[in-house]
Amino acid sequence: EPSMPADSFDARRRRGDTEERNVHTGAASNSPQGDIVQPPFLDQQANNLQLKYIAERIPIAWQAVALHLGFMKYETDRFEANHRDVVRQAVEMLSAWKRSHAKDATNGKLRDALQESGQQSVWDDYEDHFDQ
Repeated sequence: EPSMPADSFDARRRRGDTEERNVHTGAASNSPQGDIVQPPFLDQQANNLQLKYIAERIPIAWQAVALHLGFMKYETDRFEANHRDVVRQAVEMLSAWKRSHAKDATNGKLRDALQESGQQSVWDDYEDHFDQ
């Protein structure tokens, strides 16, 4: 089993510490109104900046990533035909994925697609950059 950072959600769950914490302060949320607490990173939806970050790092592999996100070959062909630049093709593919999957367009799904298409290092960089 891959080692998890000590403060990751999975590590806390294994320790039995599932209390939600404020992502900025680390303080537990005990208020009756319930402080706004971010879901675990893998459950968060990727935003446009994050999708662009990934697109810029997968220019050669974007079609493989697309297939692992559920796109059909004819759809990747359409992205390719609509844009000459491979980064733009990747941005459009990831944006279409986000639009069509709405709340299911999560970092966890991105991680899976990147790993399955041999882009583990892209995921590692992304996670280091955005998982605060």
